[in-house]
Amino acid sequence: MGIVLRTRADVWQLIRWDGILIPKHGESKDRYAFVCGNCKWDREHGVECLFKNGRLFSVGQQEGLLLSEEWRLWHIDE
Repeated sequence: MGIVLRTRADVWQLIRWDGILIPKHGESKDRYAFVCGNCKWDREHGVECLFKNGRLFSVGQQEGLLLSEEWRLWHIDE
């Protein structure tokens, strides 16, 4: 049996949040936070929300962006 969503809000019932990561911000005036969790539809990759200055900025699968060189360059150069 597949996953049935009656409303868009139902998706949040399929996620178990298990981590909040606050990266070093350096000289950036922006503040970021990653909220990570496991989801029933993709147990291998999970889900990751990125907040910028207290607002939802992006949602996607966990990709380890926080730990990469790409993150360091991206948030400094934006």
